[in-house]
Amino acid sequence: MSLNYNLWFAKNGLLASLTGKRAYEEDIDWVLHAKDRVLSPAAVAAAVASYRTRCIAFVDTVPAADPPLPSPCDL
Repeated sequence: MSLNYNLWFAKNGLLASLTGKRAYEEDIDWVLHAKDRVLSPAAVAAAVASYRTRCIAFVDTVPAADPPLPSPCDL
């Protein structure tokens, strides 16, 4: 499985010029994957809130592929 996403919001809308400087900031709070489970939006919010409350910033319980898969992003 691969998660590849990007969502940009332009604070001041489109630029009048294509040559102007742009600055971007991307913040990702949490991505939650619950294998073989269907969660309601409220259950997802509760699970993420639990991680936040316990100051857990990262958990990876997905086992590595064996054999490893190639990464098209060179990550």
